[in-house]
Amino acid sequence: MSTAPAVNMLKRVARINQPVKILEKNKMEFQTKKRMTIRESKDKLTAKQQQVLVYALKGYSNNKIAEVLGIKSITVRIHMFSVFKHFDVHTRAELSALYVCEYALEFEEKLMRGF
Repeated sequence: MSTAPAVNMLKRVARINQPVKILEKNKMEFQTKKRMTIRESKDKLTAKQQQVLVYALKGYSNNKIAEVLGIKSITVRIHMFSVFKHFDVHTRAELSALYVCEYALEFEEKLMRGF
C-alpha cells in the first residue's frame, strides 16, 4: 500500500495550519511590491471584471458566478484570468490574501491613529 496519498494529505494539512505565516508573507509582499490595490481596480478593470472580482472574493465558484451574472462559465474564467493578471496573482487564495492584507493594513493604520 502506497503512503504517497497520506503524505500529500499531511502536507496539505500543514499548509492549512499555517495561515498566519502565509498572511504575514503576503502582507510583506503587499508592502514591498507595488501592486494594484482592490480600491485602485475600479479604474483599471471593466465593469464585468469588477463584478466577477466581487463574487470571487465572496467565495463563489466560476459556475455560480456565471449563473448569477447570466454569462457562461468560460467567460467567467477569462475574466478571472484578467483579474489575476491585473493584480499579479496566480490563484484565488492569493487574491483573497491581497484583499485581506489591504484592509488589515488600513485597519492597523486606523488603530494607530486612534480611529
